[in-house]
Amino acid sequence: MDTWSTLSIPNTAAGILEEWLRCLLERLREVYPDVRGIILFGSAARGEPHRDVDLLVVVGGEMGSQERAEVLKALRRALGPDGAWVDLVVVTERGLRWGLDAHYPFYLDIAADGLVLYDADGITALLEQARAEIAARGIQRTETGGWQFPVPYRRRVELSPFDNVTWARRWLEDGERDLQAAEGLYRMGLYERSVTHSQQAVEKSVKAVLACMGRMERTHYVSAHLEAMLETIPDPGWRERLRNLAQAAADLEPAAVASRYPVEVDEEVLWPAERYGWVEADWALDLARKSLETGRAFIQWWTEEEPSV
Repeated sequence: MDTWSTLSIPNTAAGILEEWLRCLLERLREVYPDVRGIILFGSAARGEPHRDVDLLVVVGGEMGSQERAEVLKALRRALGPDGAWVDLVVVTERGLRWGLDAHYPFYLDIAADGLVLYDADGITALLEQARAEIAARGIQRTETGGWQFPVPYRRRVELSPFDNVTWARRWLEDGERDLQAAEGLYRMGLYERSVTHSQQAVEKSVKAVLACMGRMERTHYVSAHLEAMLETIPDPGWRERLRNLAQAAADLEPAAVASRYPVEVDEEVLWPAERYGWVEADWALDLARKSLETGRAFIQWWTEEEPSV
C-alpha cells in the first residue's frame, strides 16, 4: 500500500510538504510509472541548514546506466523550475538492496540519514534492516560524516564491495591519473588546472591510507583525519612519514577550491590563473609525486606479513 511519511522537514509545514510530494510523485510517474519510494537524505534530512534538498528516487524494474541518465534528465524536465532546488538520484529497488547489503558508503549515508517520504511497499523496512546490520557490524559514523569500519591493525578486511586494501589501491590508481593530468596540464601552461589535479592526487593518497585503516571520508579536507589516526600506528617511522603526508595534504587543501573558482582576497577577486603560476604548480607536483609514493609504500607495508617473534 502506498504510504506518505508524516515526518516533518525543518522549516516546512507538513501540509505543504505532502502537497508538494504528491505533485512531485505525479510528475515522476509521468516519466517512469513504477516509482517505489522517495527518500530524503543529506543535510535536510539531518535537520542541518541547507540550500537544496537531496532526494533518492527508487524505481522498480531494471535499467542500465544510459537509461538511468535519460530517466534522470526526463525527471529534471518534469520538475521544471519548481525543482531547481532539488538534487535527484535515481536507483532501482534492486540497486538499493545491493548497496545497503554491500555497505557501500553512499548507501550507508542513506541508511543512517534517510527519511522515507513515500513508500509503495517495503522501502522503510529495507532501511530499518540496514541500520540494524550497520550497528551489528560495528560500523560507525565519523564526526565529519564519513564511515569507520572495524579493521584490525595491518589486516585485510571486507568493507563493502571491496576490502580495505582494494579500496586503498583504487584510490591510488585514481590519484595516479590525477598526477598524469597535472603533468600534462603543466606542460600546456595551464598551471592552475595542474594544481587542481595535484591537490586531488595528494588527497587521494591520504584517502588510500585511511582506507587501509577502515576509514572512508568524502570531504576534500582529510589532513586532520590522518593526523588524528597517527596514534593508532605503533611504528614510529611510519608515524613520521604519515605526518609528512598529512602536512602535504594540509598545504594543498586551500587549492581544492581556489584553483577552480575565484576567491575574494583583501578586497579583490583573484581568479585561479592569477593565483597559481608555474612556481606553485611545480611545488604542487612535487607534493603529489611524494604523496603517491608514500601511499604505495604504506599499502605494501600494511599487507606484508608481520615478522615472527
